[in-house]
This record gives sequence, C-alpha cells and structure tokens, in this order.
Amino acid sequence: MDTLAHAAIGGLFFSRSGVRAVKHPTGKPFWRDWTFWAAAGFGSMPDLASFGVHFCGMLFSGELREMLRRFLAGDVMAAAPPVETLPHYVILNYQLTHSLVIALAAGVLVRLFWKPGFLPYLAWPVHILCDIPVHGRSYFATPVFWPLSDWSFDGWSFGKNLWIVAGYWGVILAVLAWRIKKRRSDIART
Repeated sequence: MDTLAHAAIGGLFFSRSGVRAVKHPTGKPFWRDWTFWAAAGFGSMPDLASFGVHFCGMLFSGELREMLRRFLAGDVMAAAPPVETLPHYVILNYQLTHSLVIALAAGVLVRLFWKPGFLPYLAWPVHILCDIPVHGRSYFATPVFWPLSDWSFDGWSFGKNLWIVAGYWGVILAVLAWRIKKRRSDIART
C-alpha cells in the first residue's frame, strides 16, 4: 500500500474523530483532534522510517526526477529503485518497522507508558497487516515475524496490480464520505 493510504486508514479508523466518533462523538473536527494526527503518523511511520529519509536524499540528487518520469510513463515497478542499490539502513528500517514482533512489543510499551496513545498506535500493526497481501517477495515482502523468522507471504504487488490501489482507495473514500455525511447529519440534529 502507498504511504498516504496508510495515513488515511490510520486517521479514519484509529482516532477519536474517525469512525469511532460515530458512537462516541467528540464534537471536534478531525484537524483539531491530536489522535487523528497521531494515528496518521503511526499508520505512515513504517514507510516513512524506511523510505522517507532515502526519498529526501533523492530529492537533492536528481534521482527523484527520473523515478517520477518512469512512474508517470506508467511503469510503476520500474520507478522503484532496485533493492541492491538502496542503502542498508533502508532495508534494516523496513524490517524493523514492518515486523509484527517489533510492533507488538512497541504496543506493550505504549499501553504501559502512554495509554491515551494506544488507539492511534493500532494503526502501526494494521499497516503491517495491510501490507502482507499487497507486497510480493520480488520487492520488499513484509517480514511479518522478523527477527524471529525471515518468512514472508508472497502477495500480489500493488505496483503491478493497480486494481489493488483502486480498491483500497475506493474503500478509504467510501468510509470518508460516510463519515462526513454522518457528521453533517449529527450537526444538523443539534
């Protein structure tokens, strides 16, 4: 899944102003709800921690322009840099942030030391669960049980199967539209 979709899923499903607000309205718009931004952050953190720093470096080197050219030409997977050309920290950070073992250990710490942050934190393990079926072994398969095991599911690459992208963005937009409609009807009743 793309990073923006992970952030949207985090904010929509794991914040007080997201879907949860249907039963427990906060009265605040999402942009004033810290849990929305925390959930969006937790949802996008695994990708940003592994690829974000590298992406910033590409901005300054000119590599990004070439990658965007290939992407806009319709060759999504050719736009992605080959794994062997990536710095080691990208791969290590990907393994750390895309492991349910690491995420669940972090969840225990969040629950013990920052209870209000536990709901937004849930966007992180859901990020991993969403990535499992849409990442193939040929390019950044999700290392679910790393460091205990290198096992990964050989999923359907969202970069090669654009119907997957259309599907999850369709769900995100449908939930967003439903949430906006529900909020407007709640405001109209008051």
